[in-house]
Parts: sequence; C-alpha cells; structure tokens
Amino acid sequence: MRTATVRKRLDKWVREGKHHLDYGSVELIQEDMGLIAEELRSYCSRKFKKRFLSWRKELRMKEARNMLLEYPSMPVCKVATALGIKDKSDFRHQFKSTTGCTPSEWRRKKSKKIWIIRFH
Repeated sequence: MRTATVRKRLDKWVREGKHHLDYGSVELIQEDMGLIAEELRSYCSRKFKKRFLSWRKELRMKEARNMLLEYPSMPVCKVATALGIKDKSDFRHQFKSTTGCTPSEWRRKKSKKIWIIRFH
C-alpha cells in the first residue's frame, strides 16, 4: 500500500478519536484501519522514527497536557478517562514517562508559568 494511503487512514483514525479506544492489541487497530502489520509498522518507523504504540502514547499525552491546562478544574482521572485510559495509575505512569512528572505536578508547574506570563 502506498504511504499516502496509510497516512490518510491513520489521520482519519485519529480524527475520529479512535486513538482513545482500548483495542486490546495492535492487530485489532490495524484491522480497524484496514492495514496489515508491516504497513503501519513501516510507516510509523519512517514518519515518526518510533513504534506505533509509542507514537500513540505520545499523542495521547500531548492531548492530556492540553486538557490539563484548558480545563484546570477537571480531575486528573477524568482527563485519563477522556483519553481512553481507565486506570488512573496507568495514566499517571504514562504521563510521567513522557514528561518527567505526574499530571498534577505538571498542571501546577504550567499553571504557575501561565499566571506569571499573563500578570507580569
């Protein structure tokens, strides 16, 4: 399959919010996209320089960072649920592995920086 087709299917999958779903396996994700393993693996390796699941995790954690700032009163567990991560400790672990701190710590640090920038 051509790279453009894989990209379109992956973009559509993200646009539809399917990257938040718990598929249980990469094989089910590939099947949902209508791709074979090698197509998705090869595309992610070339385009993102990482494995598909690592890329998906980073995408979810980027969305988590945006939500933590955009909705400062939203509980962290609700952010996790919105991203399709049911276990709060799993979310906390994933977040910390990509940012170096917990969601609550990250929100506090970033909220302070925004306040300083806005009011100084």
